[in-house]
Amino acid sequence: MFNLKRLSKFILGIAIAVFFLYFAFKGIDWSVFLSVLLNVNYLYIFLMLFFLLFSHLFRALRWRYLLKPVKLNTSFIHFFEATMIGYFFNNIFPRAGEIFKAYSLSNDEKISSASSLASVLLERILDIVFSLLFFGVAMLWNKKIFERHYPWLGEVALFSALIVGIIFILILILLIWQDKFISLLGKFIGIFSLGLAVKFRNILSSFIDGFEVIRYRSVYWRIVLLSFLIYLCYIFAAYVALFAFEIERAKIGLFTALVIFVVSTVGFIIPTPGGVGSYHSLITGALVGLYSIKHEIALGYAVLTHGVGYIFNGLLGFYFAMRKHVKFSSALELEDVKYDT
Repeated sequence: MFNLKRLSKFILGIAIAVFFLYFAFKGIDWSVFLSVLLNVNYLYIFLMLFFLLFSHLFRALRWRYLLKPVKLNTSFIHFFEATMIGYFFNNIFPRAGEIFKAYSLSNDEKISSASSLASVLLERILDIVFSLLFFGVAMLWNKKIFERHYPWLGEVALFSALIVGIIFILILILLIWQDKFISLLGKFIGIFSLGLAVKFRNILSSFIDGFEVIRYRSVYWRIVLLSFLIYLCYIFAAYVALFAFEIERAKIGLFTALVIFVVSTVGFIIPTPGGVGSYHSLITGALVGLYSIKHEIALGYAVLTHGVGYIFNGLLGFYFAMRKHVKFSSALELEDVKYDT
């Protein structure tokens, strides 16, 4: 189950999380902090969970559309279960959730693991594109805040856009010259092993099939709409949770939630288990530095919103993983392949 690389990655993630948690909790007045948590209006936290759940449902539906060219008739519940299983494992091993969700769906729907993995990659590309889009909206809304407090975010966004552009161009090249590319590489590998060449051709062909949705313009509008709905749910989840705390209403607005979303996105990019530590530190810093919200209240917001989401996603994912009795050792083998490439 464990190998040295996976263990090293896990330990590194924990170390980074502890580093960020130290700065998030540094100088905290524990009596005030506990008082903040005891006086939370949990009705708004329930509303936050409502938006969070719908974001997962929209995400599962979008993923289903991404794989329609591979298999037309699929079960939505399988996509939802796999999505939550992915969140559960991301809570433990940073980035491993993508491998586990792909394997789970492949096992349920009898879709090639390579096609499922390709669709997950396409999901991540869409996530980056729409994160950049909402970051652009935030920049236009109040450019001074980001230039003053997060001047590096613009460079990160440009670099991310460049990487996504390169990956998307490579995917298009694979789709356009699929047969020639597979044949050429197959012949090269065949010089060393004919059996390996056949296996490679089958896997690569299945992997490229996972991108076939790019050819189907009829589903574009659904994918775009669902992507907007996913991120609007994230923003409204961040927004309603603000009302759970004793914060001056003048400091609370949709732009506040948009800033929280942009900063939290960076927090989840950092390779810690489920964003632990990085989310807490960045969100607390944003609320204190940008809106002069008391440290204990800002940290309470970060701890509660992250903790509730972490537990909610983890419990659902764990339940589905246990109920399905999936042999995740096979998924771990896929992850080992990812590490070695």
